[in-house]
Amino acid sequence: MDWKNSGYLGTIMVMVLVLCLNIQAQNLVPNPSFEEHTECPDGPGRISNANPWFKVRGSCDYYNVCGTDGFDIPVSDAGGGYARTGQAYAGFKIWCVNSISGVNREALGVPLIETLVEGEVYRVEFYLSMLDSIWYSSKNIGAYFSSTQPESNIDSIESYEPQVRYEGDFITDKEGWTSVSGTFVAQGGERFMSIGNFDKFEDTETLFVPDGGVYRPQQPVYWSCAEYFIDDVSVVPDSITSVQEVVDMERSYKLYPNPNTGTFTVELNFQDNEMAQLLIWNLAGQQVHSQMLGRGINALEMNAAKGLYLYGITVSGVTRWTGKIVVTSEQ
Repeated sequence: MDWKNSGYLGTIMVMVLVLCLNIQAQNLVPNPSFEEHTECPDGPGRISNANPWFKVRGSCDYYNVCGTDGFDIPVSDAGGGYARTGQAYAGFKIWCVNSISGVNREALGVPLIETLVEGEVYRVEFYLSMLDSIWYSSKNIGAYFSSTQPESNIDSIESYEPQVRYEGDFITDKEGWTSVSGTFVAQGGERFMSIGNFDKFEDTETLFVPDGGVYRPQQPVYWSCAEYFIDDVSVVPDSITSVQEVVDMERSYKLYPNPNTGTFTVELNFQDNEMAQLLIWNLAGQQVHSQMLGRGINALEMNAAKGLYLYGITVSGVTRWTGKIVVTSEQ
């Protein structure tokens, strides 16, 4: 078996890199799994019970094992299910043809523990599970970071451009939890995070999912919505500097700029009888770039989508240096 080129080796390498590079990273989201609460939920729109979470748009629901009147766990008016961790989660609409409240989308928000630092790279992740009782799923999900709390009217929400957008397939899993994640470079001063659909109603992509909801003759489109439970929200600083540099007695390297648009430079020094190579993986462990390196300045170009990647630089077959590289936009 060719271990050097196997996907298995790439996956192991990525796992090791993630563990080494993210150790001691602090989650900047308070009450990330909605466990702490001032009161048990006993009706719709109780997201503020999970202090310090708040509604940015619409009502945004709160579910807890101590809840009543259809907002308990694991069985609720929305269909229920167990939390990913702990005993609580929240719920919000991404898109809705009609609803009792008349609101066709919702967004929830939270003040961060610390203000984001200019130029720092942050990784955002949260988990979604589709409501059992809903007929539609959607892709239009994002996280928006701002220095002040966003206004809660529909026109202002559509004018915000989320720094992190979901890029995957329609989330239709009603039994488990699907990860939504991404990275971005902070402008500096961001203190609030809002999660929801920031696109116009007509631009929202939806997919009909059968076997959901209960038909109500008096409310024929009541469940014609895309709505999700949300749990385990995190915003974690990534330990990346603009110039990554390691020097030992006989070898040294620099990689810059980082973040970049896929074009970057590696300055490398090694002995005459050695060979060097750059390997880059995505977070799924798949190798997306491989290139031999010469001594001195190497001007490199990687054709890759926006996102976070992991790299290793080998010298004579030995991995000497590892790190993260962030592509901020496609070329």
